[in-house]
Amino acid sequence: MRPRLSAIPARHCGTWVVVAMLAIAWGAPLASEREYLSEIPIVVSATRLSQRITDTPVAVTVIDRALIERTSAVHLVDVLRLVPGFQVGHTAGNLFTATAHGTGSPWFARLQILVDGQSRYHTTFSGIDWVNLGVALADVERVEVVRGPNISTYGDNAIMGTVNIVTRQPFQVQGLFLQATGGGEDWAQGVLRQAGRLGPMDYRLTLEHRRDQGFADVDDHTRLTNPSFRGIVDLTPQDELDIHLGYTESDLGVTLQFEIPRDSRRVTSDYQFLRWTHATDSDRGFYVQFTRDHYDTREDTRVALEALSAEAGVPPALAELLLGPLDQTVAFNNFNGNSTRYELELRQSLRPLDDLRLTWGGGYRWESMRDDQLGTSERLSANTATLSANLEWRPDPRWLANLGALLESNTVIDDTALSPRLGINYRLTPKQTFRVAVTRAQQFPSLLQEHWNALISLDDGTPFAVNYVSPDRLALETSEQLEVGYLGRLQNDRLDVDARLYHEDLYHEDVDDAVTYTYDLACPQQPLFALGCYRLANALDYRVTGLETTLSYRPAAGTFARFTYAYADTHGTAPATLNPVSEIDLARTVPRHSGTLLLSQTLASGIEGSIAAYYMDDLYWFNDAPASVDDYFRVDLRLAKAFNDRGAHGQLELLVHGLGGTYAEFTPRNRFEPRLYLRASLQFD
Repeated sequence: MRPRLSAIPARHCGTWVVVAMLAIAWGAPLASEREYLSEIPIVVSATRLSQRITDTPVAVTVIDRALIERTSAVHLVDVLRLVPGFQVGHTAGNLFTATAHGTGSPWFARLQILVDGQSRYHTTFSGIDWVNLGVALADVERVEVVRGPNISTYGDNAIMGTVNIVTRQPFQVQGLFLQATGGGEDWAQGVLRQAGRLGPMDYRLTLEHRRDQGFADVDDHTRLTNPSFRGIVDLTPQDELDIHLGYTESDLGVTLQFEIPRDSRRVTSDYQFLRWTHATDSDRGFYVQFTRDHYDTREDTRVALEALSAEAGVPPALAELLLGPLDQTVAFNNFNGNSTRYELELRQSLRPLDDLRLTWGGGYRWESMRDDQLGTSERLSANTATLSANLEWRPDPRWLANLGALLESNTVIDDTALSPRLGINYRLTPKQTFRVAVTRAQQFPSLLQEHWNALISLDDGTPFAVNYVSPDRLALETSEQLEVGYLGRLQNDRLDVDARLYHEDLYHEDVDDAVTYTYDLACPQQPLFALGCYRLANALDYRVTGLETTLSYRPAAGTFARFTYAYADTHGTAPATLNPVSEIDLARTVPRHSGTLLLSQTLASGIEGSIAAYYMDDLYWFNDAPASVDDYFRVDLRLAKAFNDRGAHGQLELLVHGLGGTYAEFTPRNRFEPRLYLRASLQFD
């Protein structure tokens, strides 16, 4: 039997107890705090209640607009490098992944990614396509990152956390905005945005176009066009309608597999999102929202049977005997399918008592997909129904309790799961808060995971080989986490501290393992040859105890420093093969040490400079060809000059990525070399 939260390793217990005792002993009488509270970020991603981060039952990192610009990021996913405990990988020049606490893969399915509260998860790959997300970086106001299980709030995929990308409201960016970026790897990007007011509606219309060549010596180019629209209509003083429309179209190079050239994949994606909100006041109201999301990816790689059998190690004479002429072609497509998702949600917020706030609601999702990875031309579908509630109770000015739970029913495996969370916050002083939280979260396998049967077939439909297969019924994953956190503002309000200790256990109650894919050297599902294949199974045994901290320091006007550090002590194994059996030490899939340091200085002349340094230990990513990448130290630089002239303002930026030298991203073949960009932005009021 696996150890649970009640059996945290003894060598860690003393640390937890000492931290708790010191924090309680630091208490002092409450004082005036209005000015301090007005500066604390307010988030909705932890419980769906508007809460200061000092009141949430789980650690939350907020990356605001100013911090986004200081990072010099050109890809939205790269701002998550600032989040302690997160890892970002460039799987290819046009395919990115972001994970929490490692065990990452190209399509990481244990993070819920939201844009303005709507999920951007795609059933086609059981994950997020960061390139085709449909959001221009220039439109992002802030990113709220919940660092811990959050299924009790947002359901499926939030077993490791939630990333909520909050875009800029139309009234914040009125006028015409132009931005152009050019630089390394033939990068060229243009953004055109117009925002204004039409009758009762504030609107924002954005058009983004981008192209780049990706990594050197690899065909992973990007050609992308992304128009998007957001409109907010004032229906009455208490009612508003929020409208989101988006479309992406891209042509993406596909990296080699078995050293076989691949056809580009062409992706189209569109979404429609409507939310009607009725608010009596800040604590009372309801909303109804509807989402439609469609994703389509096409690839047409045809490979001669002779070339494919040679790569697979099959003698040509045997291949010809079993399959016929060697000049036949084989459809070799990993990116050929589409998915559609419809979702309806109703939520109400109440304040039944002065010291009690409640939000509750339910949702229904219908999703369907057709994909070559399923081994059938039929379309599969599944339904999900959820009912959830979060209660905030403040019995005393010092004490706050958050209790939340989500009940979910899912037809992928015809099961029901309950995910509860309890958090207790204690205000040590007006500017220091101590938090203890315990969470139990359950996640369902996806449609693709449950039905994976990726066949490689001849033109006439004859199966040649199996690449991926999910032969057995998958089971629910369960994550349990205990967290002890501290937030404080010290040094005469110049220093903000966010620290937490946690113990996390990912498992399944019956088979003791979470879902992962493994490689079977003697795959029994192979139709003709004794070849290996990837198998989906509950085979991941995972426990981690760690520390995460963020220090933000403002020693003087215009000067800013931010330091993050994460330590993870990981235990567990995952099979690299099933037959013969060998195992991957999961300590290799989670970096033991990682951190960032960002320094920024603004001068009176309108010049701003920032430097960001990122460090990550050796890391083993789960991939088709798993390989360890060495630890790296990456340094990025930004110099910016702001200007104002006759009703327009903007800035010129010099961005340098990779000053620390060349390093490997995700796989040893992805060599990230120093890159230089120039970016110009102009806003007409």
